[in-house]
Amino acid sequence: MIENTENIGIIDAGLGGLAVFNLLAERYPARKFTYLCDIANMPYNIHNEEWIAERANKLIHYLGSSCETIIIACNTVSVVRNKLITGTHELIDIITPVKDYMQNLNLSDFLLILGTKTVIGSGVYQLVGTASLGIPCIYLASAIEKYGSNHKKIKELCAGYLIPHLPYIKYDKITCMLACTHYGYIEHIIRDIILNNSGVKEIRFIHTAKILADSVNIVQSNYKKGKNLLFLNSKFPVKRLGEFTDINRVELRMINI
Repeated sequence: MIENTENIGIIDAGLGGLAVFNLLAERYPARKFTYLCDIANMPYNIHNEEWIAERANKLIHYLGSSCETIIIACNTVSVVRNKLITGTHELIDIITPVKDYMQNLNLSDFLLILGTKTVIGSGVYQLVGTASLGIPCIYLASAIEKYGSNHKKIKELCAGYLIPHLPYIKYDKITCMLACTHYGYIEHIIRDIILNNSGVKEIRFIHTAKILADSVNIVQSNYKKGKNLLFLNSKFPVKRLGEFTDINRVELRMINI
């Protein structure tokens, strides 16, 4: 439970973690949230774990003076959780609550895991005794930010990642884990590709962003002063930023990190 902190930080490699930010900001309107992302250095998953940890530590350090609690709204960064320098901060990663959720799900159907190369390669979401397939979608998150969630490029890229693997899925019903917070914004595209190119008839989606937000218990307070903050370290079209969050409800700041 998060209690005595004026400002709660949320970090991600990109804008996908705004799905977590949006849910928490809506549920806890009296608390102040600061979202910091590293879009200038996306995608993280083309680098090794040491590089990812180094960048994540810079984000944590940047928020260090203003946020006692920092939520890691990024599956890729959460993979290297044990390499992060916490200092006096409380770090809340996304993998821990998602794994707890999956263990309590009693999954009996096929599990399709869509995530970054780092997440899929770690095997962190594989369940013992459950038939599953992990597909690394290396540049998908970056493309969602570059083109938007409904661009034809996103559909083409998703098809390229998914269709070659679909013949191996011999199930009518599957569970699809969106193991990257960006992917929730394109669930409709993923659904259509799977249903139209396989024998799958029914898909249950698991959103890691929602699971993380649901797991965070914050005590309401009267701390909040001003708007929630959104820190970007690279220029980003405001119109497309509106696909990820309500820009009228945040104070946007450009930073150098």
